[in-house]
Amino acid sequence: MIGILINNNGKTLFTALPKETEKLEKQLAGIGLNVPMQEVNLSNHNDIGYELEIYAQSQIDMEIASRIILHDNIRQLNDLMLYISQGDADKMYDKICESHAETIADLYNELTTPPEIETTDKLVIRTTMNYNANFYEPADCIVEKVSAVMRKAFYMYKVLGMTQNEISSKLSIPQQTISYWISKIAEILK
Repeated sequence: MIGILINNNGKTLFTALPKETEKLEKQLAGIGLNVPMQEVNLSNHNDIGYELEIYAQSQIDMEIASRIILHDNIRQLNDLMLYISQGDADKMYDKICESHAETIADLYNELTTPPEIETTDKLVIRTTMNYNANFYEPADCIVEKVSAVMRKAFYMYKVLGMTQNEISSKLSIPQQTISYWISKIAEILK
């Protein structure tokens, strides 16, 4: 929890972050800061004329406070603190210490961006084998992506017993296309 002390034209606010956005906006308006939270910079170098102090209470708070730069704002800090408060404090602290982010905006983006997933050309299927591995000989196969319309056509053909002409007229697809996909799907299901 980070403490914020703001003096604006003789009115003082001391509050702790994180805080619900609406409550924080009301508190800022209560001391005369009727501007969007993005305009309330976390430095005293501002055009509005308020003075601001930050109080870090724990190691994680000090780590975050050390990354605040001239143009970071109270909205960014509150969003970061809200995100951190929803996770495991020890894991968040480790992630923050390992981070190379120099600002709280960069830190927030780094923490909230999901990791990239490596893609390979392999398809890995993990399953229990029903047969002894010595007797298993894999066969080559090609898996083609089947559109939802073609699955519907196959369903109409196999389950509903419709002819290819009926399916072609009902789905407005050329009969050649339907014949091709029905045979492909039937091969895959063998």
